[in-house]
Amino acid sequence: MWGWMTGVLLTLAVGLASPTAEAAEPDHVRRAVEAVEATYGDQVAPAALYRAALEGIAAELDRATGRPGHAVLNAQERAAVEHWLDGHRNGIAAEFAVVPGQGIVITDVYPDGPAEDAGLEVGDLVVALDDHPFTGLPSELILGIAGTSRSPQVVLDIRRPEGLRRVLVSRGPWRLDTARSFQHHGITVVKLPFFGPGSAQALTEALSNHPSGSPLVVDLRTNEGGRLGAMLEVASLFVEADQPITLVDPGTGRLQTHRARAGIALPSMGAITVLVDRDTAGTAEAFAAALRHERGAVLVGTPTAGHAGIPRWIALEDSLSLQMVDQHLLDPAGTSWASTGLVPDILSQSVSHTMPVQAGQLPPDIQLDVAVQVTERAHKGAGQP
Repeated sequence: MWGWMTGVLLTLAVGLASPTAEAAEPDHVRRAVEAVEATYGDQVAPAALYRAALEGIAAELDRATGRPGHAVLNAQERAAVEHWLDGHRNGIAAEFAVVPGQGIVITDVYPDGPAEDAGLEVGDLVVALDDHPFTGLPSELILGIAGTSRSPQVVLDIRRPEGLRRVLVSRGPWRLDTARSFQHHGITVVKLPFFGPGSAQALTEALSNHPSGSPLVVDLRTNEGGRLGAMLEVASLFVEADQPITLVDPGTGRLQTHRARAGIALPSMGAITVLVDRDTAGTAEAFAAALRHERGAVLVGTPTAGHAGIPRWIALEDSLSLQMVDQHLLDPAGTSWASTGLVPDILSQSVSHTMPVQAGQLPPDIQLDVAVQVTERAHKGAGQP
């Protein structure tokens, strides 16, 4: 019954162990499971033991290759990964900024999510969560309370200009939107929180009224990546047809080049600035690197996550899959950002807001302000009005 699994264990273990390592022999795993069964009987399931062996191989792959992300997934876990890659999330669908001593300010409410349904608004100052008051607490404790809340229904005490009120928000499924635009001090800012189905179309619609030749800020902060195909389609809106967007090292030494697709480019752009942070990861890092290399975009913010691996899945049996991270993204020049992340051209830290914030007002976004200033200077330096 378990012969197939033993074969998988042998195939993977041979690549990790030295030629003389006895642990590479599959009989050791089978014999160990049989010994456990004889000793413990029904207390331990053989399937769980073999999965644990596979998980040990995944952990060793992480260590040996220096590329995290190898894993063993059952059918439900694999479906959850695919669900995530399509932009599905679970939570309250809101972003916030911490104000030490006061609480958290809601900075964004995603459309059609639980927070919007409950009536939460941008600018709401949350002074307590699940009856834990934030007043007087430092940032670390506020983040700790917000990060450990797992109750199905979140109780928020919020302060608005008209006074204090309580809002109940039920956690639930929601879909992360893929593009939106707004004006900040006269400069168009497009926020790309994710690369998923419909990203290119959403971006095209968001910039439908963007004047040709005008400057642009692209906000990739907290963008954890997404599907490679979706990122390539978005990048093709900015990069000239047939120019390289990203390279892929499949581990064979022969790089594969992904190029911009023809016929879908946006109208000509002026100066482009890209906002990044430590949560900008994977295909989002590839996108930022492409715009810097091919469009001369200036990167502003903090070093990115350094996640360059592209996962793929090897189907096993009993609905298990082995998640491999053996393909590696590179920028158009063939340079890797793995582990180190992309280093911005202009470093701008996210500053804790120590000044009191009034209910209904957003704290200043220092990084965005810097990006807008950089974009304005670059646009004027290029001789644009």
